[in-house]
Amino acid sequence: MDFGRCGHNDQVQDDDFVAHARRAADAFGRRPELANVNLVIEQRVTDGDAVVANFHVIIRDEQIQVIDGPSLSADIIISEDRATAEGLRQGSLHAQSAYLTGSLSVSGDMAALLEHGDTLAELLRTSDA
Repeated sequence: MDFGRCGHNDQVQDDDFVAHARRAADAFGRRPELANVNLVIEQRVTDGDAVVANFHVIIRDEQIQVIDGPSLSADIIISEDRATAEGLRQGSLHAQSAYLTGSLSVSGDMAALLEHGDTLAELLRTSDA
């Protein structure tokens, strides 16, 4: 997989979401427990019918990288509206609650999501620090 390659994106990015994800990845740092993880997670944030943020997170080689735009080969796609994304980012909403109420949707390789759920949860906690 080429770290720099992403899909075509005609949508305007909400830079706050992308910047927040980058800060979280930087704060998380290089982790030996990620040595055997090879995962691409695409994040889509909508406002009505418009996609306001679309980026993907690559976890590979003990590192996490955030890239603008959709992925050509996402293992997992997470979609939510702006209010849900803001609540998750601010910590006033938990991802599991958002998923159970239908305001957050997840598609793709659910086995990979479950397998790496603890690491992803730690990444989310790091992003709120």
